[in-house]
Amino acid sequence: MFRKIKILHVVNVFGGAVGRILVDVMPHLVKKFDVKVVSIQSIDYSEPLVQEYIRKYNNLESLKLNRFSLFKAYHKLNCYFKKIDPDLIHSHMGRADIFTAMSKTKNMIIMNTLHCEKKNHNPLTQIGYRLTDRRVDWRICISQTVARSYYNHGFKSPYSVIYNPIDINGFTKPINREEIRNNLGFKPNEQIIINVGRLIKCKGQRYLIEVMPHLCHLLPEIKLLIVGDGPQYNSLKKLIINNNLENNVYLLGYRQDVQNLLKISDLFVYSAQWEGLGMAVIEAMATRIPVLAHPLPALKEYIIDNHNGYFCNIHLKESFANKIYDILTNSHHNSSIAENAFRTVTEMFSADKISKQYIELYQQLLSNR
Repeated sequence: MFRKIKILHVVNVFGGAVGRILVDVMPHLVKKFDVKVVSIQSIDYSEPLVQEYIRKYNNLESLKLNRFSLFKAYHKLNCYFKKIDPDLIHSHMGRADIFTAMSKTKNMIIMNTLHCEKKNHNPLTQIGYRLTDRRVDWRICISQTVARSYYNHGFKSPYSVIYNPIDINGFTKPINREEIRNNLGFKPNEQIIINVGRLIKCKGQRYLIEVMPHLCHLLPEIKLLIVGDGPQYNSLKKLIINNNLENNVYLLGYRQDVQNLLKISDLFVYSAQWEGLGMAVIEAMATRIPVLAHPLPALKEYIIDNHNGYFCNIHLKESFANKIYDILTNSHHNSSIAENAFRTVTEMFSADKISKQYIELYQQLLSNR
C-alpha cells in the first residue's frame, strides 16, 4: 500500500514569522506529503494565527518541553521522533534546531531554517549551533545576508537560500480606502506614514518619531502610524509626548487589520537597524505602497533604489525628513515604484514559488538517502 512521505516541522512555539510561513506553504505541502507540526513549547490557542491554522489543518501539537532540563527535553523529543517516525524533520529557530539535531539517529534526515543572523542569537545558542552543525543534513537560509553571517564564520553543513513566502492574495483584495480612513478618524487630505514591527530598540522607531517635528512643519496634516507591541512602548510614548506629537503620531499596538492599515497609507517607512529578510517590508510592497528603508544588506537583495523602493540613511535626520517629504509630494513617480515593488514580490516571494522550492529540496534530500 502506498504511504505518503512523512514530513515533521519542529518549531519553538507556533506563531510569529515561522507560524506565518507554515500557514502559507501548508496548502502545497499537504498535497504531496503527510505533514505534522510540533511545538516544543506550549501553544497559545487564543492567538489569531494559531486559530487560523487549526481551522484548516489537524496536524499541530505541543510537547511542552522543559527548556531548563536539557536531558529531559532531549529524551522526550527523541521518544516523539521514534513514535512519529518521519522521513524528514524540518526545524525552525534556536532550541528547536539544536534539540532536533541532538536527537538525530542514523537514518534521520534533519534540516533546519536559519531565520536570523548569527549575531542575533545569544552566546549559548551560537555554541549549540556550532556543536550540532555536522549533524544537520541541510540548512535553509532566508536570505544571502543570513547565509553569510553563518558560513563566513566556519559553518560547514550544506545550505541553500530560500526566501520566506507571502500569500499575495490577502494583500490584493480591494477595499474602500476613504471609508476605512473615515472610520479610523483620518481626513482625506491627511498623508499617512506607517511603520510595522516589534517595538524593540533595533527596529528603530525612535528615529522615525524624531524626524516628525520637522515633517509636521513641512506637512502639517501628516500622520504616523506605528503598529506593533514590545518593550519600547513606554519610551516611545514618552518621546511622542515630549515632542508634542500626540496629534500626529499614534502607537496602535498589535493589530489584526494590518493589511487594511497598509492600504490606507501613503508611505511605509522601515527604520530597522538590522534585518534577516524584512517580511514587513515585503508585505508593504505587496500592498502597492511605496517603501522607504535604511539600506540594509538583506533589503538590498530585493529592493533597487528608485526602481521598486527607496533607501535613505535614517540616522541623518534632515535628509531623512526631506526624503519622506519628497516621496509624499511626488505621487506620480510613486505609482511606478509601487507597481515595480508588487512585481518583485510576485516574482520572488509568492507562496506558490517558495512552496515549490521546499518540495524540490525535500525530494532531493529524500532521494539521496
